[in-house]
Amino acid sequence: MRYEFVSMTETAARAIAAWTYPTPYALYNHGLDRRDAVVQALLDPAHRFRAVTQGSGTLVAFCCLGPNAQVVGGDYARPAIDIGMGMRPDLTGLGHGGGLVAAVLDHARGARPGTTMRVTVAAFNARARRVWEAAGFRERSRFVRASDNLEFVVLTLAPS
Repeated sequence: MRYEFVSMTETAARAIAAWTYPTPYALYNHGLDRRDAVVQALLDPAHRFRAVTQGSGTLVAFCCLGPNAQVVGGDYARPAIDIGMGMRPDLTGLGHGGGLVAAVLDHARGARPGTTMRVTVAAFNARARRVWEAAGFRERSRFVRASDNLEFVVLTLAPS
């Protein structure tokens, strides 16, 4: 599957803000009262969000590179490119993650070749952890976010 990374549009941002994941992934859902703020964040050029499409421009995911991929409470002192991404809910759990992660890594390497890559994943999200680990990422640390006591895992991939 070929993925394209395109500028975030308001249409794509509104679609992403409305994505609804089932339990236990409902953590990634945005309530109606927060959707406008999510749209504005996705559209803010400083946040570096990209829409990920395939085929004739069908939105399948989004990603960002940089501080917006970090989770409050983690130790991000070491230099790395932080990667954040999300896949359209109806595509999750169907084996698409590996191809999407590979495409996101190619996109990130194009931004800053020779740099360590880093991703922060909710500890309970075994599917996400498996796909990042299959791409060569290794656990470096864990922390608990104070706002909700949710545990996160920080994984890194050395430059290739």
